[in-house]
Amino acid sequence: MKNVAFLLLIPVLCFNNVFAQGFDPAEMVAREKENLYKTITDLSDDQIMLIDGVYEEYLQTFTELRDEIRKTRDWQSFRPKIMALQEEKDQLMFDILNQDQFKLYTDQMETNRKNRQNRRRSAENQSPPGS
Repeated sequence: MKNVAFLLLIPVLCFNNVFAQGFDPAEMVAREKENLYKTITDLSDDQIMLIDGVYEEYLQTFTELRDEIRKTRDWQSFRPKIMALQEEKDQLMFDILNQDQFKLYTDQMETNRKNRQNRRRSAENQSPPGS
């Protein structure tokens, strides 16, 4: 349960960079789904169909949230919305995957979070002085 709660923070931790760097949600979702399929190799056709649907809905809603925040600049309301979206995706994945598969999913989400943190730290260390 702690892993799932922690996973909810992943998009929130990097949302400032998301908007500053011309972030493409479709690219993020495609990469996440591709990595999931590489990690969990024993998915049934039904699971794949359901996961594809989850990611399509996640992408659509994430894009709508991104567009909304770009228009309103209401950063405070973005955080709870993206956390709720991530929680919904995780719950759907929990319902689709078996226990071992869900463990692989949560491990992958944790790895993704660490990779984003490392990229963010690297970018911060390379920014010009005074910026």
